[in-house]
Amino acid sequence: MSVSKFIAAALVAAILSVCTFGQRALSADAVLDSIEVRFANAAAPAPTASIGQLAWMAGQWRSKATPDGFAGGGEHVILEARDGQMPGFVRVMNREGGTMLFELSSFLAVDGVLTYRNRHFAPDLIAWQAPEEFVDRPLVAIEDDAVYFDGITFVNQGPSRMGVAFILTDEEGVQKKYYVAYRKVPAGDESVDRSDVLSILADLDNPSLTPDQQLMNYREDAVILAPDQREIRGHGAIRRHLSEIKEAAVVHTTHQIVELSSFKEVVIAQGGVVGEARPVGASNPFFFETKNIILFKRADGDRLKIWKVIYNSAPGAIAGSAR
Repeated sequence: MSVSKFIAAALVAAILSVCTFGQRALSADAVLDSIEVRFANAAAPAPTASIGQLAWMAGQWRSKATPDGFAGGGEHVILEARDGQMPGFVRVMNREGGTMLFELSSFLAVDGVLTYRNRHFAPDLIAWQAPEEFVDRPLVAIEDDAVYFDGITFVNQGPSRMGVAFILTDEEGVQKKYYVAYRKVPAGDESVDRSDVLSILADLDNPSLTPDQQLMNYREDAVILAPDQREIRGHGAIRRHLSEIKEAAVVHTTHQIVELSSFKEVVIAQGGVVGEARPVGASNPFFFETKNIILFKRADGDRLKIWKVIYNSAPGAIAGSAR
């Protein structure tokens, strides 16, 4: 075996110990920049809209933590319209997995104008606002795929996806824009797990994410096992491993889930991955494929995180060095 082929084979083995099945995704920063947040203008006429135009928002939505995003993920439940209102409930988690706050909300018409009205509560249900107070965010504009309320925007990003961008002002008066990516929770436990798994694996496939961002999808006791390789155990070792791959090559992967099984404590995903890697300094990429099994374990709040990564076929470069 030539030196170049030996290096390529070694790099393939390293890459495959973290490759998973998902879809490429834009970075959160890129999506955030693309979503406009508008504010109410008292001098502008109130937009004409009906509660029925928000029908696509009804359902149970779930988000997950991102290092640069707002808090540690959560859920937003929005009920279907009845009696002119779409009431809802939000649970926001902190980055340690505990509850940060609750929000009770409703989309309703106030003086003929659609408004996003809400009240906030601490985890012990002590209200942030006085009993007679609430936050009103009147509608600013409504378009085919976006609803702009005062300081917060809801975007229909396709089947089962919703993006929310909003502006918060801190105690010093500094404003910051945040983005939350939601996925609609389908009916049925296995469908819910599949949605969560795809969301996690899309992160791991995204070459724009940093090792620390990808690491958030692993349990602290996670283990990666690849043929003829030493085990990689724990956050520290996995972070080093991810960093080494980032420094060694630019990697792109294409994946699929062949079979997914849900159990009380774990979810097992079996699949395959085909990808390409361009080592630093190389002019052409090389290609690789393998089969693997990933075990996800449920954490607090029934959230899934990667627990075990097991490769059940040796990695092999695909014939040809360039497409």
